[in-house]
Amino acid sequence: MHLYGGDIRKGAPRAHWYRSIGITDVWLYPFRSAFPQDQSPEDQQTVSDVEQAGTLAEYRRQNIRYWWFERPVPDFLYATSKTGDFPQVHLWDSSKHSDQVWERIVARISSTYPDVRRAGFRGVVFDAEAYYSYQGDESGRQKPWIWGGHADQYGKSGNYYLRGREVGRAIGKVWPDAPVINVYAFGYEGERWWYQGMRDGGVDLYLGLEHTYGAGPGDLGKQWYQS
Repeated sequence: MHLYGGDIRKGAPRAHWYRSIGITDVWLYPFRSAFPQDQSPEDQQTVSDVEQAGTLAEYRRQNIRYWWFERPVPDFLYATSKTGDFPQVHLWDSSKHSDQVWERIVARISSTYPDVRRAGFRGVVFDAEAYYSYQGDESGRQKPWIWGGHADQYGKSGNYYLRGREVGRAIGKVWPDAPVINVYAFGYEGERWWYQGMRDGGVDLYLGLEHTYGAGPGDLGKQWYQS
């Protein structure tokens, strides 16, 4: 049983209670890490912070696995990397600007994830929900957003796949076969290529997309449950 967010305070005082009610895994955040986060900078912790606070040690004592959770990825990156040239220049293109954005992500993965692994984190969780870029146009033709409006980037020659593979390779290089969970979102085509690229890059990928865990409309057999 995985818990979205876990007690990240000094010594994780809730850890014993989590264990008593059957929690086996906790997704811990917010961290200062590879992708830009929407939490306040002063709230973002480092591997060293949670180690020194005894937080991780308490989870280990309670036999609870802890995961490095980056939220939201990559929607916040899409929203915050926009320039005045948007939508001509965007996160999934091959412009110099976008190359530099992804180079920075890869560099931070390379410098941060070895410490994450060393500290005993079970793996990484990425949130794929469009909290910031979606503006009500699912196709993205009128209002391009992270998973819509960039159909020219589908397929193995497109940047949804290639950027995903770039990230997967960066993780795999410092953490071979790292378990990576992608959660939320709805499995749009561009998003699926992003996942495929990440998996082909060398991570052990798990998907927990919207409604695969029983969220959403409660009509058994209707679209969400069939998804």
